[in-house]
Parts: sequence; C-alpha cells; structure tokens
Amino acid sequence: MKMLIALMLAVLLGGAAAAEPTRFTVTVSGEGPDVILIPGLSSAPHVYDGVLADLEKTHRVHRIQIAGFAGLPAGPNAGGNILDGVRDELIAYIAENELQKPALIGHSMGGLLSLLVAAKAPDAVGRVMVIDALPFFTLLINPMATSDMARPFAEQAKAMMMAQSDEVFAQRQRQTMANLTKTPDGVETALADSLASDRAVVAEAMAEVMVRDARAEIPAIAAPVTVLQAYDAAMPIPKEAYLGLWQTAYAPLKGVTIKVVENSYHFIMWDQPQALADAVTAFLAD
Repeated sequence: MKMLIALMLAVLLGGAAAAEPTRFTVTVSGEGPDVILIPGLSSAPHVYDGVLADLEKTHRVHRIQIAGFAGLPAGPNAGGNILDGVRDELIAYIAENELQKPALIGHSMGGLLSLLVAAKAPDAVGRVMVIDALPFFTLLINPMATSDMARPFAEQAKAMMMAQSDEVFAQRQRQTMANLTKTPDGVETALADSLASDRAVVAEAMAEVMVRDARAEIPAIAAPVTVLQAYDAAMPIPKEAYLGLWQTAYAPLKGVTIKVVENSYHFIMWDQPQALADAVTAFLAD
C-alpha cells in the first residue's frame, strides 16, 4: 500500500511524461550539442545519411520523419494543417526534451519548417540551415505572387495529383525527381520515397507549401540563418537573376547568409555531397 501511494505521489509531483509527437517520429543518435535534421516533401531521414556519421561524432542528432512520408503512416497529418501542426510539435519536442538551443537543418519543405519553428519560438533555436528552400515557394513560379494568387493553383495541383492513376502518378514523379537531382541513384531513392508516401498527405502538404508566404514571419527569427541555394547551368534562368530572386525573398530576414552551391539541382546532398558536408561543418562551427 505504501509503495502504491509513493508511486502515485511520484506521478503527481513529477508531472506527466513528455508527450510523444504524433505528426512525426524521431530517431536519436550520437552525443553532444543537439542538431535536428528535417527532410523535405515525401522524403525520409536517409537523405542526410551522407553527413550523419560525422555529425554523430560531435553532436546528438535528432532525425525527423514526417508522418505520411516515405512509408510512415499518416496519423493526424491525414487531417491537414500539416505545416503548422508539425511546427508546433517540433517546438513542443524541443521544450519537453529540454534541448538547449538546437541547430535546425532542413531541406526543401523541411527548410520552410525550420524557418517557421525559429520564427514562432525564437528563443528555442540556436541556428538554422535551410537547404534550397524559399520562405514562399511560389515565387519560383511567379516572383510577384501572393498567397491569394497561389491558392487556386495550389488547389488545382492538389486535385490533379489525387486524380492521377497509380501508373501516371509514378511516371510524373519519376520525371519530377529527374529535375530535382542529377544522380541516377538519387532519382531512384526519391522516387521510392514518394511512391511509399501517403499521396493525400503529400498533395495536402504540397498545397500548403505553395500557399504559405512566410516572409512576414521570418523577421521574428533571432537565430543566425544560413541558406544553401542550389544552382546549375542547366536551369532555365541566369544565375544572377536567380540569386537576386532569393536575396529579395529573404530580404525581411536581417543577417541571413545565402551561399550558392554550383552544379547542383534541388537535392544538394546527392549532387554535391562534399559541398553540403563542408557547409554543415562550417555552419555548426560558427
């Protein structure tokens, strides 16, 4: 009886256990200062395998996998509100696990999420690296775009993705991935992740990214931010014009550092792995 009372008091006085995330899973490895790795749309944590071994030697690494992507069940992400839902659970994860000013490294949609976390909880984040992501994706389609302008196109893109047969979807995804990485193995990996994802979650997340204009949010970020911008001569826009687009998009964020990674498509970690490794080392050493 006394043991039972003691256990009850321990629970009451100690508080409830930290809530497990529902919109993503986390794999933790290594020891040292905390680094959170966030993959992009329909991607798995293995996109960071090229830097993981070195990171684990000096840091405690938290690899995020978003529910509904790359074979992970959709969970509450099936109900939408994915960007804000994942953002809020990431902030809660940092607080409940008492992470001390972790570094956030995010690719694509993961980069946008990193910005959103750092903007909403500026005191909780130590530094941010954004790998080839803008605070408003649709600027790549129309530099004069607004969220209201993007919304009908986003809904149309979402509906088209959901209406495709499995065969057509797979064909379109292969074509898309060939424009996102120059490496054949990367195309196959990205395609496999996409086909293993919950298509409804991917379509919803894609639409949310297309509409979300975080330019009004990023001035709240207190942490230093490094942006890696991929560029390849095969892209249908001159380098200076493309760099100017990014500089304008990030203009509201004071002190941001934009670094161009040459000869790379969107998946810098596969097209220029050494450049990414060097950039991550420099980013964490600053």
